[in-house]
Amino acid sequence: MSKVNGLAAVCATLIFAASFFFTGYSGLFVNAVGLTVVLSGTVGAVFLSYSADDILAAIRVARNSYVVKAPTPDEVVESLMDI
Repeated sequence: MSKVNGLAAVCATLIFAASFFFTGYSGLFVNAVGLTVVLSGTVGAVFLSYSADDILAAIRVARNSYVVKAPTPDEVVESLMDI
């Protein structure tokens, strides 16, 4: 585990623990605090499971899937014919 992954795991654990101190009422825990617990746990699990480089590569791929214009069918056929 790299230093970045360890730091992210510690931060996720601290956010998770802090979320229990935010609650004054159980209704708050279900809403914003509950979301904080879920998101911090998810981020912590991701950083424990994958290296930071893999995570950044996945974020770039996800961003490009929404930002970059998909090729037209004609462009796909043309590129396949060039192979």
